Amino acid sequence: MHTIKSFPQWLRVLMRRRGVTQQKLADEIEVARATINKWFNGATPQAGHLNELANYFKVPLDSLLGLFPNKSASFVNKEKFADFPQEVPADEFRSAAGEYGFHTPTGQETLLDTIMNTKQEWTTDKGGFNLNTAYTGKRETKLKKALDTIILKGNSGDMQIELSEVLDAVRKKASEPGQKAALARYCGATPQQVSAWLSGTKEPGGKYTVKLASWVGWLVRK
Repeated sequence: MHTIKSFPQWLRVLMRRRGVTQQKLADEIEVARATINKWFNGATPQAGHLNELANYFKVPLDSLLGLFPNKSASFVNKEKFADFPQEVPADEFRSAAGEYGFHTPTGQETLLDTIMNTKQEWTTDKGGFNLNTAYTGKRETKLKKALDTIILKGNSGDMQIELSEVLDAVRKKASEPGQKAALARYCGATPQQVSAWLSGTKEPGGKYTVKLASWVGWLVRK
């Protein structure tokens, strides 16, 4: 048997063994048939699609990752890797994962498995916004710190934008006569705390941010 050295060759062999057409495979992993055809002609799949293919054909993911050489770091979209690592091409995924200390296909498989099987949920408490991650896959992993770093780089910025927009709306309403004191009573906070939030010298915790947004909405509806 000849050694499989390229992804298109691997894909053709596995599809032939399983007896599936391009359209059938596209339907099974929920991509366009044109995407499968591009892979046949040498296009590099996204890391997430590679994971789905490995699951569908029941083959080791690290063997597939190993078909793609690490891409030069200058060509890697670091911002997209931080926000949506499963959506970067497999060769870019390999290179970017290496910067987090995962240099081998096996280590990169574990990282991708963790990313694909981790749920994210924002919660609030008196300390502010917290991102909770829960691993739902079958593999034991020690990668939570690296995963949180990747996720937080993309999501914390979005949350900061939301907080800024809430405070802008609160400042506008609180500038009206008597409203700053009313806001403090509504939130169960001191006038000094409210003044610090509005001046930007201190950020409200998650609980207070929810109340601030609720207060603005209540005034708008009145």
